[in-house]
Amino acid sequence: MKTAGKTVPSLRELCTLPRLQSTWRILRKEISKAPVRDCLDYLENDATSYSWLKQIQERLLDGTYRPHPPGRREEAKSNGAYRVITVPAIDDVVVFRHLADYVYRRAKMYEPPGSYFSRRFAFAPIGKKIDRLSDTDYLAFFDVWLRYNNYRKHLGLSDLFKYVVVTDITNYFESIQHTLLLEYLAPYGVPREALGVLGKLLDVLRPTAGHSASPSMGLPVDIYDCSRTLAHIFLFEQLMKLFKVVFKDIDF
Repeated sequence: MKTAGKTVPSLRELCTLPRLQSTWRILRKEISKAPVRDCLDYLENDATSYSWLKQIQERLLDGTYRPHPPGRREEAKSNGAYRVITVPAIDDVVVFRHLADYVYRRAKMYEPPGSYFSRRFAFAPIGKKIDRLSDTDYLAFFDVWLRYNNYRKHLGLSDLFKYVVVTDITNYFESIQHTLLLEYLAPYGVPREALGVLGKLLDVLRPTAGHSASPSMGLPVDIYDCSRTLAHIFLFEQLMKLFKVVFKDIDF
C-alpha cells in the first residue's frame, strides 16, 4: 500500500489545543445548518470552548477518553425506505471529525482523480437545465456553458471516457471492517494512539442490530462527514483494484 511519506506526529502534536479549536470553528458553522439541531446549538460549549476543548485534549492524552453512547434517529428515503442517522455526543463529534480530517489531509495526494464524496467539497451548481433556448437568452446560456465546461474539468471529465462510475458511498458503510479500515489508515501517518481512539469511536458508534451480537464492522451514518471521509479513503484501494479488473479499458 502507498505510504504518505511524511513523519508521523505524536498524539500530543496532533491534538494540540489550537488544532482542536480550528476543528470546532469549522463544526460550529456546520451545526447551524444541520437538519436536526440542538435547541441551544451548543452555546455553552461555544462560550466555554477553551476549557471544554482543554478537557477533551487532556482526556485524549492521558488515555481516559471514552466515547459516549450516541443517539439515533430514522430519516426517510424514497419508496418508503429509511436510513438510521447516528448522532454522537458533541465531544465525540469533535474528536471524530478532527481525526477524520487529519487523515484525509494526509491521504488526499492519493485520491483518484474526479472523485467526490461530500457536499463540503462540491462546486457551485452550473445553473438550471435548459431544454429550449431563444435568441434573446443566448448570452445567458453562453455564460452557463462556460461554467459547465469548467465544471467538467473539475470533475475530471475534460476528456472522453468509455465509462463514468457513480456510486452511493453510504451503501458501503455496513460492510467496512474496523480492523481493515485502521490497517488502511495507518500508512497515512496516523499515530498509533489516534488509531486506538478511532477504534473506540467506531466500536461505540457502529450500526446496531437489536439484541444480536455486533461484530467490529460498519460505519455510522452521521451528518458531519466523518464516516464519509473514512469510507472515501478506505475505497481508494478497494475500488481502484475492482475497477481495474472489471473495466480493463479505463485509464486510471
